[in-house]
Amino acid sequence: MLNKKTGTLRRSTPVEASKQYITSNQDVIYHDHEFIEYVYVLSGRGIYVINDIEKEIKAGDFFITDFNDMHTYNIIENESLEILNICFLPEFIDQSLYYCKNYSDVISNYLIKYKLPLSETKFSDSIFHDDNKKILSLVENIFSEIIEKKDAYFEMVRGYLILLTIFILREFGDNTYMNYNQITTNILTYINNHFSQEISLSDLCNKMHYSVPYASKLIKKETGMTFTEHLHTIRIQHACRFLTNTDFKIKEIAVITGYNDLKNFNKTFKNYTHYTPSEFRNTHKK
Repeated sequence: MLNKKTGTLRRSTPVEASKQYITSNQDVIYHDHEFIEYVYVLSGRGIYVINDIEKEIKAGDFFITDFNDMHTYNIIENESLEILNICFLPEFIDQSLYYCKNYSDVISNYLIKYKLPLSETKFSDSIFHDDNKKILSLVENIFSEIIEKKDAYFEMVRGYLILLTIFILREFGDNTYMNYNQITTNILTYINNHFSQEISLSDLCNKMHYSVPYASKLIKKETGMTFTEHLHTIRIQHACRFLTNTDFKIKEIAVITGYNDLKNFNKTFKNYTHYTPSEFRNTHKK
């Protein structure tokens, strides 16, 4: 199979939908892309290959292909597969999600509130089955809106995508995929609820009676990020939201998001988004 980066979405067309009918005599290039893709199997069965792992899929299955996931489809002899694809850039949901480069970043962002801990879980590792056809109804509505392009269809599609995301979060929650140690969960929850305050891992561990070295290693091991990286990520997510959706001054946003030093805020913001706060606002403000 060939490795090839294929498919792009631009800010002018940040969401697309299509249907594909794949037969056993077709070759689908092994490829990746820099956007999120929702895939619903409308009919047939086959093998979905993602990052060299094979998964059998059938009608009614639904799954996510994330940024840079290598994937293709292999069709069983004498079988075929019909799929519906919905591809979108995170900033289509909200401009403050511009710098999110994986699905976990999107669902971690506070725009979608759901009582699950932050996670580096690869959502694309899972195949869901749509027993009650609720997901099918949503993806068909999204497809129709994009194809027909009626007035305000972008807003309709945005709403449907948020609903679809919440369905996915429910599925993960119901199946307890996010099994963080209670120490990690408690610390990350505290960060989410108190990001605007001065926070240190040492102070939190003293308050919660945890060992600082143990908590530090546990957070890094379970999430792939350090305590400080988590704290900055949450603060910058909120800062992006304020920059694109309010007229607050940048120095006010810095304080609101926990940065009393404007120079430190500007430096941290650029490290995480590759923009200065002013550049981000000018580029992404609605």
